Amino acid sequence: MAVRIIHELGLSAFMNAYFLDHLFSLEDKLPYADGTAKNPDHVPPLLDRRDLFLLESFPVNNGSYESVPEWRARLNLALKYRQRYGAQIFATTTTTEQEPFSAEKFNYAWWTAFLYGLDGFGWGEPNFAARSNALHDHQCSLESKMLRAFEHSSAVGSDNTHFWRQAGNYLVVADAVTHSVHRFPAEGFVGPKEIATLLTSPRGRSLLTCEGDA
Repeated sequence: MAVRIIHELGLSAFMNAYFLDHLFSLEDKLPYADGTAKNPDHVPPLLDRRDLFLLESFPVNNGSYESVPEWRARLNLALKYRQRYGAQIFATTTTTEQEPFSAEKFNYAWWTAFLYGLDGFGWGEPNFAARSNALHDHQCSLESKMLRAFEHSSAVGSDNTHFWRQAGNYLVVADAVTHSVHRFPAEGFVGPKEIATLLTSPRGRSLLTCEGDA
């Protein structure tokens, strides 16, 4: 009902649910939903390409890194729903007073969102900025040459320890153990077996950070 009214007013809806099935599923009784009768008539969602939905606690949950299997499961579901209904995915980390902003975590989270082609990303302040009522303008920039290369890049590869994407003459690899992101010169197809070798070799790699390449 709320989404229908929003659309009738010519506006876009921006919805948030930690469990995305609560927004998109046709099922009535989901195993992780409180109570009963969530969607008794199995009505399809009204969210479409006009709208956005939030992927919360990605991939930093309450100030701590989530494991790759944890965030990949939620991400894959988000990507499936985006493909099916067209709504855009915006992601945010969540933090606490004890685990506030970290440049390292922001860098890893930003690149993860970028490599998987999410539509927007932001750093979440402790308790959603309820005490400060302020959001800091954390940014990450990309050189124009590299940005153009990603317009025609490969799909994301993953072995649950590393994930990577090839774009033009670049190969960008994120390491879920060290939570670092690296760029290598690309020379043809690179498979999972070569990724670990690349990360331990001095083969012209550069560390990608939101302050610039290192």
